[in-house]
Amino acid sequence: ITLLVVSLFANANTPLPDNRHISIIGKAQLKAKPDIVVVSLEVDSLKSKSSQAKKDVDDRINNFLDGLSKFNIDENNVSASNISTRPSYHYSENGKEVLDGYRASRSLKVTFGDIDKLSGLMDFALKVKIDQIGNVEFKSSKDESLKQEVLALAVKNAKQQGKLLANAFGAK
Repeated sequence: ITLLVVSLFANANTPLPDNRHISIIGKAQLKAKPDIVVVSLEVDSLKSKSSQAKKDVDDRINNFLDGLSKFNIDENNVSASNISTRPSYHYSENGKEVLDGYRASRSLKVTFGDIDKLSGLMDFALKVKIDQIGNVEFKSSKDESLKQEVLALAVKNAKQQGKLLANAFGAK
């Protein structure tokens, strides 16, 4: 009786239908030329006073923002994180913690549409002492419509595969 009850529960928990069926995974792929670039940047400064480190970071970010017009990038296409300051320490030879100064840092994300200007923008960022160029993402402005199109293609592919398999088994 126990085996009978356990086998009934096992069948009740299956997501598969009770009638004959096949399972198909549709696949589709689209290639799209990117027309948007998102560049992540980081500015970092270590100074003896927290206010000096913050001012250094602010000055370098302002120099960067002032030069964006050369690349036809509006400041609305720049997002910046909050600035953070914290003490920076190292350990001396005798194991004691020693204050090096205060570190300030801030992250920026720049979004623009002229991919040909990417190299020039990165050179400019380094020239105005942006410390780090992190992630560079290439995107399409038609992202949502492309996702819908590839989904429709995957469904069409799944239907074609299903018909082929059903025909091979002599079913509909």
